[in-house]
Amino acid sequence: MLKNFKLLRPILIVLILFIPLYPKFPISFFQGNYVAFRLDDIVVALAILLWAVTELKNKFPVFKLKISRLFLIYFLAIITSTVTAVLIYQTTLTSTLLLHLLRRFEYI
Repeated sequence: MLKNFKLLRPILIVLILFIPLYPKFPISFFQGNYVAFRLDDIVVALAILLWAVTELKNKFPVFKLKISRLFLIYFLAIITSTVTAVLIYQTTLTSTLLLHLLRRFEYI
């Protein structure tokens, strides 16, 4: 666990400094909705990718922690909400709902 933290410490520092300090200027907008793609989305996606690779190498030790269950329940609730909105309510565009789903994953 400590070895993992040494690898991820620079990533955490970049995220803690970059996300609040970098202006939220959009790189591009998605057609037909008001959701914008920003540079901090790329930084967070890269951080998640690097974290997932290190977890994969170590056979996902994070799932052995008790708090992981709470995160999994949160993710299931988000996915259930999105699927319900797409299949049952059908009030907004599917692309908008998927972009909001990805943004909620990013926030966690």
